[in-house]
Amino acid sequence: MLYEIKHVRQIHNEARRRWFTSPELDLTVWYDRDNQLIGWQFCYDKNHAEHALSWYVDAGYQHTGVDDGERDGAMKSKATPMIGKNVVLDKPRVLALFVDNCQQLPLDIVQNIRRQIEEFA
Repeated sequence: MLYEIKHVRQIHNEARRRWFTSPELDLTVWYDRDNQLIGWQFCYDKNHAEHALSWYVDAGYQHTGVDDGERDGAMKSKATPMIGKNVVLDKPRVLALFVDNCQQLPLDIVQNIRRQIEEFA
């Protein structure tokens, strides 16, 4: 179940953000100065083959794999996770993951993101 991380660090001159998390999922949402939703990123399968479905008002949708930054071999350090290449979205599965784990999220966020996942082509 997604729950909100309170007191998320805000970065000066960047959109305000909220972060919701669980062991397998992350949801980050961004708002403009008028408190309008301008973007979100829903990450799933965090512990294996992580993917991210993102929407931004200026750029639209993107569904990508996430390189977790792990390195094979001894004595190599972990790198920063990076968004990878676009991949095919299993929309029914991702929608179900979101719906099944959003009971503790504000209703406006749930309604907006659910509608946008449903609209993803």
